[in-house]
Amino acid sequence: MSESMRLKQYAPKFRDEAPVLGSLFRTAQKHELADPQFLMEQLYDLATGYNDALKVIKFSESWLAALDLAKNALLGVMRKLDLPDYANVYDLVLQAEEEPLGQAPHFGHLSLMLWMKDRDR
Repeated sequence: MSESMRLKQYAPKFRDEAPVLGSLFRTAQKHELADPQFLMEQLYDLATGYNDALKVIKFSESWLAALDLAKNALLGVMRKLDLPDYANVYDLVLQAEEEPLGQAPHFGHLSLMLWMKDRDR
């Protein structure tokens, strides 16, 4: 609710900063709120879309929770890996691409990992 004529310009920014879905977000100029028809239309739109919006919110929250679980599981595995493990993964990628090890571009840390892998055999 604002008297500013720039409300329409800033509405997308306000919507993006608010932790609500766009379907539950409305902006209105103060003078628009004095119009009973406008106010009824806005309230009707919000009320009729509310249950569907809740479903979308629950889905997005579940999705974010699943992503967080997957991220934590991946990081847990990655924390257990040592340099030879990373070298082995690099070697497997080269094999899958059917690129000979001697012709692969070697970066300093990858060369070290491959050397450590071979050393540990």
